[in-house]
Amino acid sequence: MPKKTDQQWLRDQLDFVCSQADKVSHIEPARAQTYGLHTALKLGALNHSLNVFLPIARNQIDEKHTFGGAVYVDLFAGSGLTRVAETGDLVAGSPIIAAGNRRSFDQIICIEDDKETQAVLEQRLSEFRNRMYTILRGDCNEIAPTLHRYLRFGNPLAFVFIDPEGMEIKWRTLEALSRQFPYMDILMNFTYGAQRVLGDIRGGRTVNEQVMDEFAGPGWPMLLLSEDDTVVNFVEGKIATTLGRPLGDKVLVRDASNRQRYFLMVRMRRTGGGTPFLRGYIDMLRRISRLTVEDVRGVLNDRFGRSLTSFETSRRDD
Repeated sequence: MPKKTDQQWLRDQLDFVCSQADKVSHIEPARAQTYGLHTALKLGALNHSLNVFLPIARNQIDEKHTFGGAVYVDLFAGSGLTRVAETGDLVAGSPIIAAGNRRSFDQIICIEDDKETQAVLEQRLSEFRNRMYTILRGDCNEIAPTLHRYLRFGNPLAFVFIDPEGMEIKWRTLEALSRQFPYMDILMNFTYGAQRVLGDIRGGRTVNEQVMDEFAGPGWPMLLLSEDDTVVNFVEGKIATTLGRPLGDKVLVRDASNRQRYFLMVRMRRTGGGTPFLRGYIDMLRRISRLTVEDVRGVLNDRFGRSLTSFETSRRDD
């Protein structure tokens, strides 16, 4: 069977993401975070990554009994629904994507700081009656160091999704997660804004130094020694070495105005059984690197009956 094109792959991911939104959109539909088309690329990437992670995890847990259970951790969970700014379409947020997968996590842990957003997320997750979930309200940087208290089983195999709007995630939080979850894969939205903050510091705006200190952790002033050094490479290197997650890669995602918005980063540990997770993650990153927000627009337009995608048009012309 021929390998899917990037556009076919994207269509498959977003079809699932939209279908899960359909299951919960009747619950306070006006309460949804609004983000641009580029966010749909990230949600498609998450869905693909969970489809890589869960089959292997379930085999390790159910057949080989290597781990006590699979846990999904979402540090910036949101309401479970996202409205695409440019089109108005509702797509599933990250917790709903995790809950909707046909292979189940043994526990889904969501952290959300806003009380009303937490309440509507709980209503939406309750639609998935065979899924075990725990929703914690508060700052993920304060809650993350004690996550082990909320686990319903020992020896977890973890998938952690980190999706802040900016530089809200702190380095100490990544350290705390790594201590609690030795077997942990990370999918992270790493804001390009961190590089702009570094540029401000290089330009003499020292007020941003505390932000960078909390975000990048010890050693970040080394970035001031060279104009070519980047925050994302620095933090990625620390995740690889200090946190023991040497495998992975990243890709830059741009918005509809072609502005650099974030890096989508995957990091994982090296395992004795090879790297079955990694191959699937890298395939996803390569596809994302070749896709644009206009591909997203085309898929959504097609799905919601607004027009044919350029992909379908080209096929019919053939």
